[in-house]
Amino acid sequence: MRIRRSVPFEVGNVSAALLHEGALYVRGTDRLAAVSPAGDVTALHTFGPQRPLASAPLVQVGDRLLSVDHPPGGRALVTATKIGGATTARCPAPEGSVDLVVAGSEVWALGHAAPATTLARWGPARYTPLAQARGLGHWRTEGDALLWCDQGGLHRLTARGQDTLRGGPVLAFSAALDLARPEVTDEPPAVRIETGVGHTVVGGVNRPVRFLSTAAGRFVRFRDQIAPLEHLNTLTRLPEAQDLGTVLEVAGGLAYVDDQRRVRWSPDGQEWAALDLPGSWSEIVAAGPQFLVATSRRASVWLEFAS
Repeated sequence: MRIRRSVPFEVGNVSAALLHEGALYVRGTDRLAAVSPAGDVTALHTFGPQRPLASAPLVQVGDRLLSVDHPPGGRALVTATKIGGATTARCPAPEGSVDLVVAGSEVWALGHAAPATTLARWGPARYTPLAQARGLGHWRTEGDALLWCDQGGLHRLTARGQDTLRGGPVLAFSAALDLARPEVTDEPPAVRIETGVGHTVVGGVNRPVRFLSTAAGRFVRFRDQIAPLEHLNTLTRLPEAQDLGTVLEVAGGLAYVDDQRRVRWSPDGQEWAALDLPGSWSEIVAAGPQFLVATSRRASVWLEFAS
């Protein structure tokens, strides 16, 4: 895979990124910043000390960037900052570590606090809790709706309320509503994959389970193993991926950071090449279909892949 552009910039531990009018906007540990195509960094909002391991999302709604402030010992706050730099609102969020999701014209706040996750509709002045998930596995958007799965099934949530699409425990689902369910056996851990044409039980695999799509087809990831959805008996192990974190869909393929802290990319989930990037990376963050950010504690790099 050819990298069309590589832009180093000085914002470490980037947790979320998005593109708007040619600039990159990123959420770091202690700040929200804009990055120009030349790598110049402009701080838009500075956060105080943050609670360890709390989520730090970033989404765009019109001309505002929404993120979450997790002060130690305090309530999480959704922070709205204009793209030009002025912070316009700080609104209390659900309890726990908070993720933000934009679905059409709706903003959803997910408050992860044991034993359940609160799913709330967020507005400029308040949030409205509408549902709770136990064992939240995965979520994605569909128009103005938030689709999510947990121990009770696969659900659709809108401003009007919640509908259950499929009952029973669901670990993950795809855009086509293929399902991954826990399979109860006396053998090593197993997962049941259900599609529109049948089901397959895959044994000896670990979680998390995720459905992934590439130009070469659809895949299922079981932690550090992967298989085509149509051939789940052909599991392969990702190279040097014992300490595996995120696996991203980008540039028609898949990418992750390996145990040597290199970014690897594959067009087909089978052949993996380490990208020629100076530095050592701890995580990768999606920034668009052809873009990602590789990040570490000290610095980051904005990558654009050739089409």
